[in-house]
Amino acid sequence: MRPRGLLPAVRAVASPAIARRARLTAALSLSERFITPATAWFLFRPTLADKIVASVSLGAVVVARAFAQRVFAARTEADLFVRVVDCVLGGDVLRASVLPDDDARIEIAQAVYQTTQTVSRDLPLLGSDIVAAAVLTVVVLSVEPARVVAMAVVLTLAGLGALVLSRRTMEATIARTWKAR
Repeated sequence: MRPRGLLPAVRAVASPAIARRARLTAALSLSERFITPATAWFLFRPTLADKIVASVSLGAVVVARAFAQRVFAARTEADLFVRVVDCVLGGDVLRASVLPDDDARIEIAQAVYQTTQTVSRDLPLLGSDIVAAAVLTVVVLSVEPARVVAMAVVLTLAGLGALVLSRRTMEATIARTWKAR
């Protein structure tokens, strides 16, 4: 799916409860992203108490995020299955399936699972990664010498160019392959 079509699709799928769970997962993930470098910094402190507090804090946040993410994913999947069943029982379908019944059931289950993973794991982690990257950028710009930052920018742009080029090449190859079938 193209990025332009992602936001309307997420809005259609995410109920207020699902969005609330995603925000909590993103907040826990963001705190994990901030506590990790702080823990690394504290490991070089002279006192053992600082090291223990930082390590235990990081461990607690990692465990809390992983636990919440798993629980929220299960609850989100249940919510989505209830919505799918309500739509099917309510006759809210666009057209009869072109797939045999067993294939259609498998596809519905797979779609709910993939949607659950996207809404409860991927999007919250992406949001927290974007915020953490922005904060890291500000920190690096204020701490590192200008030449090091310039080299990092050049290397990042080169990597971005390589990714864009490889993605376009792969999309064209996939399109030709499907056309040949």
